[in-house]
Formats: sequence, C-alpha cells, structure tokens
Amino acid sequence: DATWLYRFFVPAAPTTSPAWTTPGGSFDAANSGSAICPNLGGSFTFNSTATLISDLQSWLANPSTNFGWVILGDENIQGTAKKIYSRENSTASNRPALTITYLVPEPAGLLLLTLAASILTLRSPRWALIPA
Repeated sequence: DATWLYRFFVPAAPTTSPAWTTPGGSFDAANSGSAICPNLGGSFTFNSTATLISDLQSWLANPSTNFGWVILGDENIQGTAKKIYSRENSTASNRPALTITYLVPEPAGLLLLTLAASILTLRSPRWALIPA
C-alpha cells in the first residue's frame, strides 16, 4: 500500500519500505476535481471539469501515462480519514470503479429539422391521402 511517506509500505518490515523522494509522492498540485466522500462507504461523484476531461482524454490516447489520480483529504481536520480500497482488494465489490456518465449532444441538423417540421405543421393545412 502506498502511504504519505512510502511508495509501498511493508508492514512486516517497515524500515525496508521505499520512501517517496517528497512526502506525499509526485503529483500535479492542481486539482482535476473535487467531491465530498461519504462517511460510511458508498460512492461519490466528481463533477466534470475541463482538467478532469483533459486527464481522461490524455490517458485514453496514451495509456502508459495513466498513473491515476491522488485523492487528498483535508489533513487539517481531525477524524476525517476515509478508507478507499485499492483495485487489488480480495473482495471484488470493495474495489473502486470509475464510471463515466456522458451525454451525446443532439446534432444541430436534427434539431433544426424537428423545429422546421413543427412550424410547417402549424402553418400548413391538413392534407390526407385517401385510397381510391
């Protein structure tokens, strides 16, 4: 497990744990997003930001650069620690999952066609084809 001081913490032999060069590790200090983590497990949602989208697009284009996000808490308030399991957790349902929800924008042409059809329906007389 990574900790604030160690890249991988070895509980059986803590002194053999490889330390970060800088406590907390190497990460971009700019936030990609923020969210409120619930007290009793469950999911939490990061709202879409330009930086978050840029991260995802970059990782999709260059998977070898995907080292994920670091999740930081407010270390100035006591009793606010949260437990988030890693993808290696033995219980599959405890493993974190990234779910991306997106909306496909409506094509402008279809929107204009629908609007034009609505206007024509309101302005033109009703015609019916009657079989002979």
